[in-house]
Amino acid sequence: MNNRELLKIIATEEIRDQSELLKKIKNRGFEMTQSTLSRRLNKMGIRKKHGVYIAPNSPDITFSSLIKRIDEAPPNLLVLHTPPGHASALAYKLDYMSANDPESTSSNFGTTNDDTGFYEIVGTIAGDDTVFVVTRPGQLENLKRKIIELWK
Repeated sequence: MNNRELLKIIATEEIRDQSELLKKIKNRGFEMTQSTLSRRLNKMGIRKKHGVYIAPNSPDITFSSLIKRIDEAPPNLLVLHTPPGHASALAYKLDYMSANDPESTSSNFGTTNDDTGFYEIVGTIAGDDTVFVVTRPGQLENLKRKIIELWK
């Protein structure tokens, strides 16, 4: 498993311990020992904050704490409702995950991917307690499903 794939897991999921991370790695078809994983995390600057692994320079927020409700505005707009004052943090997290998703290049436009990356996102607009998420054509339901999975 390369570092980019490891960072993608850390950035898109709330991983609480190395055994959980090793299971995610194994589910993706890779083998790694706990000691190798520990050394790699340390070398990459990945650390725990509030009980969850976070990548270096990543926003320190979680989906479960930021999203109160999700509404659709077809054909390509999701409306995410947050606690007051938290919309910018959520938009930043979504933009960060989209920009750091190796699947988010224009060469993959129109493809479907069941991974947890956010290639479906074109951009976000944040207010005080609401985030508008603009999706690529035909990707509204796919993105909504992925966000709901992370929200659980």
